[in-house]
Amino acid sequence: MAFEPGAYMVERKCGAEEQQLVGSTQMKQAVQRARNGEDPGEMLALTYRSQVVNGFQYVVKVKTADNVFLLLKILQPPGTTRANAQFERLKVTDQIPIDF
Repeated sequence: MAFEPGAYMVERKCGAEEQQLVGSTQMKQAVQRARNGEDPGEMLALTYRSQVVNGFQYVVKVKTADNVFLLLKILQPPGTTRANAQFERLKVTDQIPIDF
């Protein structure tokens, strides 16, 4: 698959890698802070789109334990930096239809 820098790839079903990204303690804490202290509980990564920037930028559709649907914007720095993924933004949405 060819990557086109700056363009988002097509939406895909999340796998183990995306679930690990969303389920990390660091990500849960960031989401909890963004939700004014409300614990999201277990977060299930549903689908994602990615963009090649300085690393990978993800927009992940997530369902929380209390059935709240979120869009998470996450930056995964290049592997050479050995830096952890960074939570950038969160948007609460209505139930998100999935076409898979």
